[in-house]
Amino acid sequence: MDSIRERCLRFEDTSIDKASLLAIQNEIGESPQSKDKCLKELRKQLNEVKDLDPCLDEEFLLAFLRVAKYDVAKAFQRIINYYTQHDKLLDAFENISMSVSTARSPQHIWVSPYRLENNSILVVGRGPTFDFNSITLIERFYLEVVVVNSFINNPLTQLYGITAIFDYAGFRYSSIFHYTPGIVRLLVNTLQDL
Repeated sequence: MDSIRERCLRFEDTSIDKASLLAIQNEIGESPQSKDKCLKELRKQLNEVKDLDPCLDEEFLLAFLRVAKYDVAKAFQRIINYYTQHDKLLDAFENISMSVSTARSPQHIWVSPYRLENNSILVVGRGPTFDFNSITLIERFYLEVVVVNSFINNPLTQLYGITAIFDYAGFRYSSIFHYTPGIVRLLVNTLQDL
């Protein structure tokens, strides 16, 4: 019987066998020609947006093109949504300041050291046992945004995605008061637009 180590890629892997890579590239419409053409068109459209100084790096743009299956209009809209949401996040996170030890202490996110068989990464968020006296919900959310943004820099994660499980078993009634409508709206919109 083969082990998970033989079947699954590690979390930090950035490359995959050629057959699997070709299969996913065919599924999303990625070829050297479509890549060059779509990157050029997407950069052109982004440069035409007033009051926006977008990141035009290939790795950044590919994250949006891949999730949009190389539909430039959809990728463009996702990038606009991304920047709009990040402006809201900057406002929400404006007063956040914490020590490194505080940032490491919550341990509310767990990432599997191995990718799932579909090559996505597995992220488990633990919600109910979280101590809101040690760190606020908005501070916790800040840490989650930093972590998720680091995940999407990996080309395999761009191609295969993230499988997320939010564990709310044992959710305490007292915790509901930390989930204000404004924070819930920010959480949901960010999950949709990242």
